[in-house]
Amino acid sequence: MNRNRKSNSGKRKNIILKTTAIALSAVLGAGSVLPVLAADTDLLKDENVYVTLMEDGTVSDIYVVNEFTSTSDSEVTDYGNYSSVKNLTTESEITQNGDQVSVDVTKGKFYYQGNLKTKDIPWNISISYKLDGAPIAASELAGKSGHLEIEIKTSENKNCNSTFFENYLLQATVVLNTELCSNIEADGATAGNVGKDRQLLYNIMADQEKDIKIEADVEDFEMDGITFKGVPMGFDIDKDSIDTSSLKDKTKEITDATKDLDDGAKELKDGMADALEGSQELSDGTDTLASGTATLLDGGNTLNSGSQSLLSGAVSLQSGIQQYTSGTASLISGMKQYIKGTGQLADGAKQLKALESLGEVTTAVTKLSAAVNGDGSGQDLTTGSAQLSTGLAQLKTQVDELAASSSAQQLEALVQGLVQAKDSLNTLSAQFSQMAQLLQADAGMAQSISASHSAVLESLNSQAAAANEQLASSGASMAAQINEQVERANGQISTANEQLSASAASANSQIDAAIAAVNSAVASGAIDGDQASGIIGGLKASRVSVEGTGGIEGVSAPDTSAVSVSMPGEDANIQAQAAQLAASASSLSEAASGFQSAADQFGAMAGRINVSDDMQNMIGQLQSAIDSACQGANALQSGISQVGAGLTQLQSATKDLPTAAKGIKQLNDGFTKLQKNDDKLISGGNQLATSASLLRSGASSLVSGVSQVSGGITSALSGMQSLKSGADSLNDGSVQLVDGLKDLDDGAQELKDGTAEFKDKTSDIDQQIEDEIDKMLDEISGSDYTPISFVSADNKDIGLVQFAIRTDDIKK
Repeated sequence: MNRNRKSNSGKRKNIILKTTAIALSAVLGAGSVLPVLAADTDLLKDENVYVTLMEDGTVSDIYVVNEFTSTSDSEVTDYGNYSSVKNLTTESEITQNGDQVSVDVTKGKFYYQGNLKTKDIPWNISISYKLDGAPIAASELAGKSGHLEIEIKTSENKNCNSTFFENYLLQATVVLNTELCSNIEADGATAGNVGKDRQLLYNIMADQEKDIKIEADVEDFEMDGITFKGVPMGFDIDKDSIDTSSLKDKTKEITDATKDLDDGAKELKDGMADALEGSQELSDGTDTLASGTATLLDGGNTLNSGSQSLLSGAVSLQSGIQQYTSGTASLISGMKQYIKGTGQLADGAKQLKALESLGEVTTAVTKLSAAVNGDGSGQDLTTGSAQLSTGLAQLKTQVDELAASSSAQQLEALVQGLVQAKDSLNTLSAQFSQMAQLLQADAGMAQSISASHSAVLESLNSQAAAANEQLASSGASMAAQINEQVERANGQISTANEQLSASAASANSQIDAAIAAVNSAVASGAIDGDQASGIIGGLKASRVSVEGTGGIEGVSAPDTSAVSVSMPGEDANIQAQAAQLAASASSLSEAASGFQSAADQFGAMAGRINVSDDMQNMIGQLQSAIDSACQGANALQSGISQVGAGLTQLQSATKDLPTAAKGIKQLNDGFTKLQKNDDKLISGGNQLATSASLLRSGASSLVSGVSQVSGGITSALSGMQSLKSGADSLNDGSVQLVDGLKDLDDGAQELKDGTAEFKDKTSDIDQQIEDEIDKMLDEISGSDYTPISFVSADNKDIGLVQFAIRTDDIKK
């Protein structure tokens, strides 16, 4: 075995180590060197490595004493990384050339010392001290008293060749003066007394690390340095002295038990295969049952969701119907307000009854227009004013002729013309006064008609608009709103009926599938017949039977045709014509006054005319009066023309008054007819309210019925969930059983394979034990270890390499 490779120290046996520890301690304690076989060479080298440690275990310096045994005088060539060398045997000069050292030696022993440059040794050594629990340097311990703790730790130094750590025994020695130290505790130490000193020896086996702790009560403390010795680990142990007969007996028992264990593992594996096959069939059945119950539960949830939607729709329908019935009450109230409004309109229309004589105004205006403008008979103001203007013109001509002559006959004719003119002017004055009165009366009547017509028309239009608006909002709109709600409710009822039917069919289908799954489970043996009968009975009881709810009939809006009122339009020209008539009457009154004044002047003038008077003066006055009369006649003719034009326009403006009077009469007749329908309207509203009450009752019944259906579905769903939970639990249990049996089967297979392997491995267990004992003894004896140089790998023929390591003393 090559000891240069790291050995497996875990295989060493404690019993052997403890047996050899005392012998090692005795050998190293005496300072002996273990014997080694001499190499077959003329020059054999030993290396004694001396190491000085500082107080904490750090290497201070290293020197090596190289020992050569020569069979003749010869030249020695050695290698080492030395800072200096020294001949310890002869006076011969040592030549150092780099790492090469040369010296001439004589036959026998030769020693030389080399101080190494390196500070690495195979072990890392750490030393620390505590006094009364506080760390303290070794240099400060001398003369101190208290409770002392010493800790020493050793481990491998990776910077060195691992051969030394793996094959060398390291012995640590701590010497305590018992006159200075008491209550010494040193676990793991081999303790011995040498006079007054207590020697504590620690054997650190090859390839091992060590933690050492020593405690003692000290007074005026002093201590020699701690020493470490490292030598190849080797012991001469007689294999024949080890009795292994009892061990072989035990291995025979192990071999027999292994065979029995292997046979049992085979039987267990066969049984597990059968159990696994049966559990798989059970798992398949429970999985089918769980799947069926899951499908059943999904259908139940769908059915429950549909029933909840149906219930929500029914509640919404009931709420809408309640709003509708509340609206019917508002509708009846609106109808009553409408009837009241039409009554007020009828009362207003009755106030127009006095205006049914508007046709007489048109007749009066027509006659007045004929008196002014003429009707072809020549008895009119226009013709008379024209004749007056012509007569005055002739009179003026006569007066002018009279002024040019002194004929008495012409003067008499003039007097007669004045008298005639006076009579004509009196007649015109009377006619104009009468005409002015008529025009004034007509103007007043037109003003009154206009005012009454406008006020009544505004009142009627306002009341008619209010009535129509009230009727529209309370009648047709309400009916449309109700019908819209009814239509929406019917749509919801239809949808709910379809959903309810579909959900019931789906639920029944799922129940049938669940019953089939239970029967299948019974057939496969997954559940027993009694349990299945209870489940199937519960499923059959969960069947759903529903009937759809009928729709709701709509309502008709109340008849509002009698409410439509056609009012006569307002004549905007009446007011203007009334003002024009009043102005014309004023003009005619002024003209009548002027004619009367002219007639008075002509009469007075005719009475004063005397042929014997100053003719010339009289004629001049007459010419002046006639000129004034002519101007007045011309103005009168123009005024009469304006009055005639105004009367013509007034006649055109008032031509529709008879139609308005007729419309007022029709308006009163219409309101009378309209009011006859009031009782029918109220009766229809009451019927509508009765229908609304029935509708509300039907909605409540619908909600109640849907609630019962929903409750039944909820109960069925609870049973489905219980069934699903039980099926899932059963399936989970079967799956766990299969998984467990698979694990057991795998374990049985592993056990079978393991026992077979164990049986195979232990078939030659006696020989294996013999081989391991031989291997262990070889490792402990060190018989196959080949020494190597610590100083340099170039050094050959090495006999022994040993280490002496020491710390400084702790002295006062």
